[in-house]
Amino acid sequence: MPGESIEAFATGDGLRIMRIASLPDGKPQGGLELAFEEAGHFRLAMEGETIVSGSTEVTRQAGTDVLTLSPTQPDWAVARQVRVTCSRDGDLVTAVTTIGRSQPAQP
Repeated sequence: MPGESIEAFATGDGLRIMRIASLPDGKPQGGLELAFEEAGHFRLAMEGETIVSGSTEVTRQAGTDVLTLSPTQPDWAVARQVRVTCSRDGDLVTAVTTIGRSQPAQP
């Protein structure tokens, strides 16, 4: 049975996520893995092979947290930046995911 796994540790202002994985058939490794092993960097792997890597940035303002994943490898992924914007209203947390870099308006 497939499952999910999240590895994190406590920091002074919350949790630092190290790894999020979708595990195949209960195996401890393999499947799809998003890792933040080095601060400011991410790695997306499938079956243990890195398929996309790049930099991360977290910004906070006015009660909103924004996580930005900016791929640097391979070339085809560079234009596919991922931005996750999270906000909280009491017990309700809202996350909006945007894929792709902003494009200038076309005349």
